[in-house]
Amino acid sequence: MRINVAHAVFVVLVSFIIVSVALPISLYYISLLAFPNQAKGDPLYYNGTLVGYKYVYINISSTGFFNASATYYMSPIVTESYAMQQVKVLNESCHIPYTYLVSLVKNYTYYDPLAGKRLVNVNLLNLALLKYYSENPRFHQLYRFGIERIRSLNYSAYF
Repeated sequence: MRINVAHAVFVVLVSFIIVSVALPISLYYISLLAFPNQAKGDPLYYNGTLVGYKYVYINISSTGFFNASATYYMSPIVTESYAMQQVKVLNESCHIPYTYLVSLVKNYTYYDPLAGKRLVNVNLLNLALLKYYSENPRFHQLYRFGIERIRSLNYSAYF
């Protein structure tokens, strides 16, 4: 009887480890190898240069650009209300037109039924801001700072 109980406990323990640890880890790494863009998201380019990926936060700067709410998660997804708070700060600190910033956030906002919220990808907002900065000489300093930051990220082991 003791042998059967010990054997049953051993089988349950081994099954638990296989199903809850080994299988998810192996599927995760197989998916990274088989579908690299789905794991990081589509590559994002600016002027033909790879600047990052859609689902990995590109921390360009805290000044003049949108920022993720929790950078340690490396997620560029924020709520629309958080992005609108940043719109006010960007308008006051960098004097970027408020109407442009609001329209930018509205253009990139989408509804996520799983979260039940309206969300925005700050990487896409920052790429649009880079384009805006490059076209307006008044913001050339912010454009140059953003490009230098992207170059330094490209030379690091970030990607």
